[in-house]
Amino acid sequence: MTVTLWQDYVVAVTKDGRSQETADTPLGEPQLATAVGSALLSAGAFIAYAGGRVLARARRYGQRGLPRLLVVHGRTAFGAMLCAVPAMIVGDLTGVPLQVVAWLVLLPAARWFVRRRELRGRGRHAAPALQDR
Repeated sequence: MTVTLWQDYVVAVTKDGRSQETADTPLGEPQLATAVGSALLSAGAFIAYAGGRVLARARRYGQRGLPRLLVVHGRTAFGAMLCAVPAMIVGDLTGVPLQVVAWLVLLPAARWFVRRRELRGRGRHAAPALQDR
């Protein structure tokens, strides 16, 4: 019988040419870490952008309220976080480098979808949704 160890964890047991893996195997961990990192990067970038914008224009936003543009950017950041899920599936099939590429390819699609939803259904005479007040 052969026991395979990885950082003091048993990841596989082999006997007579038959192998059985345990739940402690590190397979899939880089893809999950990359997906979580991608989602946190999107959230962090939006929070930094929105916070900086609100601090820079605090007086104006206090008088007029927050602009719709921040809502659109927030929804786009949430869409970017959701794009990490299909990218993780690609990463499971191919590896982490292609997972990152898949996530970066999906980002423009998420942005397009959010902008299209925000601009649709507002009527012909409505103010543009992306205009800063």
